[in-house]
Amino acid sequence: MVFTHNWGVPGIDIQPPVSREGHAPSFVPLAWAALRFGPMGLYELRRRLGVPQEAGIFQRFRQQFNNADVAWFSGGLSIDGKHIPVRPGFFTDFDDLRKALPSGVAGYEARKDLNAKLQLALFDMATLWDRSFGGTTMVIHIDGTTVPNTPALPEYLRASVYLPPRFLSLHPA
Repeated sequence: MVFTHNWGVPGIDIQPPVSREGHAPSFVPLAWAALRFGPMGLYELRRRLGVPQEAGIFQRFRQQFNNADVAWFSGGLSIDGKHIPVRPGFFTDFDDLRKALPSGVAGYEARKDLNAKLQLALFDMATLWDRSFGGTTMVIHIDGTTVPNTPALPEYLRASVYLPPRFLSLHPA
């Protein structure tokens, strides 16, 4: 069964994600405190916030709305004092996200999409910071997993890197 939610703007229907158990969101929004980063949390947040009623604004500024939604979940995390997992390995957020997504290819695609949204929002913030205050921000993220059957050596790690284009043009080497 396909569920869609009409956001009150002609031509804008956003299909809600489906959980691991195959459930779509109910018609009653989750409580604010129950929202977690993931497809369902992003959907529920936008459902709570709604979309502008001015024709075409939501679609025209969709990237800004996507970044704002992702940023909502990150607010305060860098100063919350919870930077060491309670058990060895990954943070509970990692496990929670995996449990909230479908298994198999659908889960992989959902994680890939979320990762891309988060990365774009972070790189956009770094660009804003540099352009507004005249600095150079570099971001390096090494994935929490490695390519299967590769040695645990630096040259086999996958990294996402943001270097400002201006910095690269001034320092091509």
